[in-house]
Amino acid sequence: MDAQDPGIAQYSLRPAAFGGERQGAHSQFATIPGPPGPDEHAMPKITSLTRFQVPLGGQDIELQEVVHDAGGMHLLRVRIREKTRFTIFDVDPLTARRWADAMRRWSDSQPTGVEADGRTGG
Repeated sequence: MDAQDPGIAQYSLRPAAFGGERQGAHSQFATIPGPPGPDEHAMPKITSLTRFQVPLGGQDIELQEVVHDAGGMHLLRVRIREKTRFTIFDVDPLTARRWADAMRRWSDSQPTGVEADGRTGG
């Protein structure tokens, strides 16, 4: 990489500002990438799939599909909002299936008064 390349930003690490120079402290130069070009880092396409609120805790849950242009990776984004706190994570299709299957097995084993097909049990 050429230090004169306009795509490369430069910065300098300096000795500690307080207490003078420490033994072994010296200036170092490093390069970090500059801003990406217009086609370099395209934003993923995000589609909301469903959104609901948990009755007991009041958390807002939103499930989104995230499709990354670079590589076409599809992920399920789980967004949980509890007042001002957000928990957001992305899972791959295999993990989403395993999670959904475990939740379905647990849900089906609970006495909710509603059958798996949506009919009210009696």
